[in-house]
Amino acid sequence: MVGFSLALGSSWSDSLASALSGLVAGLVFQLIGSKIHTGFLLTIMGSAAIALTANVLYALGLGQHRSLIILGALMVLVPGAFFVNSVREFSQNNFSTGLSLLMSALLTCFSISVGIAATIALLPFAEQMTTPFSNVTHTWWEGLVKVIMAGVGTIAFSLLYHVPKRYFGDLGILGALSWFLYLFINQMTEIEAMAVLFPALFVAFFSRVLAAKRKSPMTIFLSTSIFPLIPGLGFYRAIYFLITGMDNLALTYMRSCFITAFTIAIAISIVQQIPLDYFTKQRMK
Repeated sequence: MVGFSLALGSSWSDSLASALSGLVAGLVFQLIGSKIHTGFLLTIMGSAAIALTANVLYALGLGQHRSLIILGALMVLVPGAFFVNSVREFSQNNFSTGLSLLMSALLTCFSISVGIAATIALLPFAEQMTTPFSNVTHTWWEGLVKVIMAGVGTIAFSLLYHVPKRYFGDLGILGALSWFLYLFINQMTEIEAMAVLFPALFVAFFSRVLAAKRKSPMTIFLSTSIFPLIPGLGFYRAIYFLITGMDNLALTYMRSCFITAFTIAIAISIVQQIPLDYFTKQRMK
């Protein structure tokens, strides 16, 4: 969480507060996970724990931006991968699978938003988030920190998803380089689709290269290293702003999510059209 918080542009104090909030949520999941078997209720309680901890830490002076603290801690909960996979399934005419994945993503985001919004509403010293989030990079040093931390965050999620340690270096480099491409293209063009397309093509292509070279499934590399690009937080913010009555912001984030998810699905589909023989021949050279 610290890695991706810094990659999003948070300060060190915000990232530390995010890590502590995520730790509290993890403890809540450990304590009640075996007792509550309904997924969306568990998600609501976990997100409520994050909101409570983040607001208390912010009130105590730890952290500079309350919304960034909460967003950083939510990285482990957001269903961005489900959203992207649902778009990919729709693009391949697998409508039942796509609809199932989309409903799972919607239910998860709704549960997170309910937990966050309800907790903030109950706290007398907290206020609902009302402003959009900007990821503009102002200096080369700030950009370098974001890129490195995206790689660190990718490795952290690889560990979380039980990826073998021998692949951590590959995944960290892919995650960092894909985020560098995104930041650079987005800074130069300010076109979301273009900023996502080229990093997604890069990740998908080299995931196949590494799969052939390491003799491992492509999904090991793709599903983890593409994590910095997936629109999980944007999807959550769209639902959050919708249920808190800020319809314009909700529509803005929803539009961005669909563009990002559809672009990633297109990039993966393009790379999948390359014959497998091409990658096996490259491995033999």
